[in-house]
Amino acid sequence: MKEGEDTTTTTAAATATATPLRRVPLATSPALVTVAVVHEGCSASRRVLLCRRARDPCCGRWSLVGGCGAFKDDNDPAAAVALEVLCDTGEPLRDPTFFNYFYVPGQVLLAFSGWVSSHPVPNLTYTSELKWFDLEEAMKVPLAFNGNEILQWYFEHCFSGAAPPSLPRSMDAILFDLDGTLVDSQERVALHYQETATKFGLSASLEDCRRLRGLSATETALQLGVPETQVLNFVDSFKSTLAAVCCECRLFPGVQELLSFLRTSGVPCCVVTSNCELHAKALLEANSVRDMLVVGAQSVTHPKPHPEIVLVACARLSVVPSKKVVLVGDTKSDVTAGAAAGVFTVLVNTPQRCAQVVGAPDAAFGSITALQKVLYQN
Repeated sequence: MKEGEDTTTTTAAATATATPLRRVPLATSPALVTVAVVHEGCSASRRVLLCRRARDPCCGRWSLVGGCGAFKDDNDPAAAVALEVLCDTGEPLRDPTFFNYFYVPGQVLLAFSGWVSSHPVPNLTYTSELKWFDLEEAMKVPLAFNGNEILQWYFEHCFSGAAPPSLPRSMDAILFDLDGTLVDSQERVALHYQETATKFGLSASLEDCRRLRGLSATETALQLGVPETQVLNFVDSFKSTLAAVCCECRLFPGVQELLSFLRTSGVPCCVVTSNCELHAKALLEANSVRDMLVVGAQSVTHPKPHPEIVLVACARLSVVPSKKVVLVGDTKSDVTAGAAAGVFTVLVNTPQRCAQVVGAPDAAFGSITALQKVLYQN
């Protein structure tokens, strides 16, 4: 993160708004930075490490450990934060555990917890002093880089056996996005978009296609630079072989068990997808998921991030959109659509992917398995 920037942080409690996505430059993604809450000796210790910065413009100020910029787009964030802690303390972070992401202008902070030994040594290039504080005491120290907001969230949600992200105690229905949420299809679908773009004479990298995950085929075509006169042809070409592509994809671990549990519990479920309903049903059938209600692209006029698909799903399930309806997805489009419809939004994805969602959900989980555990406890 940039030293000296002390701006208000936005966490996963912020409210998303429905903003249409059209021709957004791919280079506008915020920079990702890792930072750590470092415990003494083990992750259960009440003592945390703060460092006094040795460089301007924050020279002399206390901060959390890390944030020196080791993270790159292709890095494992856990490895990056271990390296950043090593830069400040002479020791890598042990047992790095992601707990949330926080926004500052132009940057997203991926926050981890972990531990080092009781005797770290400051790297005088970056840090003039290292000191152990009781966690509650550390929260009272004015910290650079929005460290107080991060510590407060960590203390309230993660430390001393605090409850994991919560869900409504009583649920009227659960809606699931399909690709990237229930089914591990994003990489194969991104490759299919790249192959289709090549047929139309476009130079689109696989990373370009990955970044557009969650958009409809029409929106993806526009973002990839397909001329508007050719968009329908592009979409038809993409969809003509999509069913075969989808049937190669498999459910994420824990999905089959989760759906069985919800069926047994009597919770109505529905898939809400930007995919074609026929292809979505074929994909589910190929993975032994039958009799699942699916609302797809042809059932709505406006695709996600517009809330229409969520409202249509609620109507078909005969439930009223409210915080007792849960929408589970893996992208900004899912969170934005759910928030605009007034339902409870859950983001399920890896830390670095979660950080790219510029509209915070009501709850976030690192995997379907983690979500499953909380549902079992409800």
